[in-house]
Amino acid sequence: GSTNFVSDAVILETAINPFVQGSSVSHMDFATYLNTSDFLMMYKAVVGKTIEELIKDGGNYPGGVIGPKLKLMLETIGYTTEDNPNPYKPKPFKEEKAISSAINRRFSF
Repeated sequence: GSTNFVSDAVILETAINPFVQGSSVSHMDFATYLNTSDFLMMYKAVVGKTIEELIKDGGNYPGGVIGPKLKLMLETIGYTTEDNPNPYKPKPFKEEKAISSAINRRFSF
């Protein structure tokens, strides 16, 4: 990513009214990403278009159906890509001792 946080932002689907579980917020905004290389995560398909046509309409991105923003999201959550062969993999608890300590503080045994 760059340091231009606005262009790096991912716009989520918030136009569905009423809210639809599984479609709202968990997908990328339909109006923003229609005819772009990041079409894959829109909540609905484009009727009458093949995947090949959607890729072409989106500018023939070399990643195919995985557009640049989706690729960055996948890398962010730990997926390996050609550009990011060693993604950050968080370790929330490094030791068993840390887990026990957290439980003890929470429940005051």
